[in-house]
Amino acid sequence: MGKCYRTVWLLGIGLLAGSAAVAAETGQNGASLLQMCSGADKVRVLSVMCHSYSNGFIEATRFHAANGAKVGKAFCLSQADHARLPAEVVNWLQVHPEQAKEPAAAVLHQVLVARFPCKK
Repeated sequence: MGKCYRTVWLLGIGLLAGSAAVAAETGQNGASLLQMCSGADKVRVLSVMCHSYSNGFIEATRFHAANGAKVGKAFCLSQADHARLPAEVVNWLQVHPEQAKEPAAAVLHQVLVARFPCKK
């Protein structure tokens, strides 16, 4: 394993461990979402983490909406939108730093509604 890949791998493991410890105590928040998504374009592990969290949230929202639960304002994503989601999360959180301590699910929902509204 090359030095660069070893560093990236160790960074990813460290972030996973740190995120897991934070999640066990308080759950994910906007800061942890920002941490996952901010390096997604450069570090594969962060990309996987950001997309996995986002995709899980999106699937859960769709499931609950399909079963009659109120899930808040609607959002609509195309396949291309999924690719740019990490950058949109980062950009939105940079504009709204006060959301860093809010639950990650609430933050992600706000990002999705603001950046991916459904067109009528």
